[in-house]
Amino acid sequence: MKLQLVTFEQAKQLSNIGFDWEYDTIWMQVEDEESVKCPARSNVMSSFISTYLCPTVALALEWLRKERNIICAVAHYDENYIGEYYFRGLWDYTDSSKIYTEAESTLLSEILNNLNNEKGNL
Repeated sequence: MKLQLVTFEQAKQLSNIGFDWEYDTIWMQVEDEESVKCPARSNVMSSFISTYLCPTVALALEWLRKERNIICAVAHYDENYIGEYYFRGLWDYTDSSKIYTEAESTLLSEILNNLNNEKGNL
């Protein structure tokens, strides 16, 4: 099984909150807002206006646990997977999914949205 990489939007949000763990894949954005994934050591990087590290979803969640002290996990209930996280003194839950990787990505997106909204309100 291959681990899922973060989406372009997740990569941008991770960059915005300081994600700096090296990874061998990046998202690159060209002028017309199109984005592509490629190896971090690519020779074509100069033609892109923005680059963002593109870790796996699991690595991004690990970074949030270690660097931001956010308790988060995907749990299995009945037939579904649900993301759980503890943020600013409250437990919260994501929508359920039949697929683990989908639940994991949804969990990451919700935490990143909370962190980026909080950063925007400072």
